[in-house]
Amino acid sequence: MFELPPFRKCPKCKKDAFGTLSVGGTMAQKRCAECRYSHGEILPDLDKRVVYLDQFAVSELYKTKTKTRRPGAPSEQFWQDCYALANRAYLRQQVIFPLSNLHSNETIVFHSPEDLRLAHEMFSGETRFENSDHIARLQEWKFAEAYLRGEKPPTLTFTADDVLSGDRNVWLPVYHIGVNSDFSIFAPGLRKSKATAEDGLKQLAEGWVKNRATFDQILKHELSSYGPAMRYAVHEEVKRSYAAVASDDPASVLDMSFGLQNRYKELAALFTKRAVSGKDVSTFLDWKGNEHQPAHKIFAYLMAALGWRVSSGQSPKLSGHPQRFHRDRDLCALCRCDVRRSAMRILAEARPAPFRA
Repeated sequence: MFELPPFRKCPKCKKDAFGTLSVGGTMAQKRCAECRYSHGEILPDLDKRVVYLDQFAVSELYKTKTKTRRPGAPSEQFWQDCYALANRAYLRQQVIFPLSNLHSNETIVFHSPEDLRLAHEMFSGETRFENSDHIARLQEWKFAEAYLRGEKPPTLTFTADDVLSGDRNVWLPVYHIGVNSDFSIFAPGLRKSKATAEDGLKQLAEGWVKNRATFDQILKHELSSYGPAMRYAVHEEVKRSYAAVASDDPASVLDMSFGLQNRYKELAALFTKRAVSGKDVSTFLDWKGNEHQPAHKIFAYLMAALGWRVSSGQSPKLSGHPQRFHRDRDLCALCRCDVRRSAMRILAEARPAPFRA
């Protein structure tokens, strides 16, 4: 009943009914549909490649699979080829496309969030990336330790397995078990933040055009903004939490967060413990070495690329899910992950590169 093809001759009853019952890890459980004889078989070792799919790519692949792309939408052939090649490589156990927390907000406001979430899960190989904030936090901690020791900015290296939750080299299971969670309660707030952020991004773009900002100028500004951006981010997080506590609206608790506050309490404890004269969290935030923090550096280059496109006279669609902007148009740290997604999507929309297997 549960045995799947292909079927071969059963070692016991000799009938051509010996199929696959289940696959788990590096083992396939085989069973005869007639006599119920079963045994396990060890599967070959794998070395899957890890590919991060931006939310824009995830949604385009989903719409291609379900044939729900808007008629006449650009790059139709590209996305068809992309889906066919990606799906083939995935089913051949050659690649995985792990889930990421960076996708969660955009999936919630998608018109079919449960279907999109499931579609990505079916491409994930039962894996997901570690939380991006957690990764950035660990990187920042390494930089803080180097700063306290009076060293140069550290060179951080890691393999894909270091930032994966789950085993990339297990065989795909026969059945996928998931939880169809409903996060729609968060959608109104996310849409409101999106609308506010889009206005801020457009104002930022107007500044790029007015000043004819070059790639190097924008990059220099973004790289040097780590300290001011993080201070503003913590300030905004505290302000939102206090406002939520003082509000009579029970739904306001959804705006509360303590991630950055806890992050810098722990960092402050590290500086207190080391007690290095003239060095504290505030001086660390202004340390020029932070320009080399991976998450910060990637964000800076993406924003410089986007700003250069705008100031050069191109007109990409400035929309997405960046969450907040500094009042003087410095991007605060709370929105950096979201802006990175938006910038990647905007740049990808311009001219998709040829997909090669």
